[in-house]
Amino acid sequence: MRIKQGLFGVGLLALVGLTHATTWTAESPHVGKVNAGISGGAVVQWQCDGQRCEMSGPWGAGLSMESCQQLVAKVGPIQSYGNSAGQAWAAGSAELAQCNRPSRAAPAIGMNTWYAQSKHQGQVITQIPGGVQVVWNCNGRECAMTGPWGVGLSLEACQDLTRKIGKIQQYRDSTGQQWKQGSKALAACNAVAP
Repeated sequence: MRIKQGLFGVGLLALVGLTHATTWTAESPHVGKVNAGISGGAVVQWQCDGQRCEMSGPWGAGLSMESCQQLVAKVGPIQSYGNSAGQAWAAGSAELAQCNRPSRAAPAIGMNTWYAQSKHQGQVITQIPGGVQVVWNCNGRECAMTGPWGVGLSLEACQDLTRKIGKIQQYRDSTGQQWKQGSKALAACNAVAP
């Protein structure tokens, strides 16, 4: 009888733990589902709607720098990071600045994010060198695409994007490489725009 009561007690504790899930949010223009690691090695799924990314689970009530950086490596820099337990890193905070740093070092963990300054809105499917199809998420200010496709700016990839969304004002990646307005590379990219 004591064993059954003990098992019942353990079951209740597990149920209580599940009902006290915490929700984490990150302000981001990214759209779609993102799988990212959290402290301890688990992989969780974030749901991003173009304004914020959100995920819930029974992983405590604190904010983890490692978890924040894993998300940033997938979606690019974020504007805030917090949870339903009342913890928050606001824009301008030292913690959020540290969290956003991995976006420049994303290739070290196999991911890179590319950005194109554009007024286009919505998702755009393009091809990158090698024939791989990718999805750009555009929020009216910038289009972004993340993936394990190396480091650097590709004229071919840039041109395939401008063929679909028109001329862009800047093209860059999360390692710090960029083609600015007035550069020959950006002019070549925009030369194929409709």
